[in-house]
Amino acid sequence: VYTLCESVQGYIAKESWGFGGFGYDPVFVVSAINKTMAELSDEEKDQYSRRGRASRLLNTLLGALV
Repeated sequence: VYTLCESVQGYIAKESWGFGGFGYDPVFVVSAINKTMAELSDEEKDQYSRRGRASRLLNTLLGALV
């Protein structure tokens, strides 16, 4: 059994920005790029989101096991 864990460094903005996403996306600012998750394109979100990062780790792990 393997467990993968990833995180995104950021902070909660005082105001919401952007029109994409849902939930906390308009107020969660990704520190690395100073944009809210709601402002990101799908490709950017995959690059910076914890799920996208964990998916890339999973692909690497599965590749090593095969």
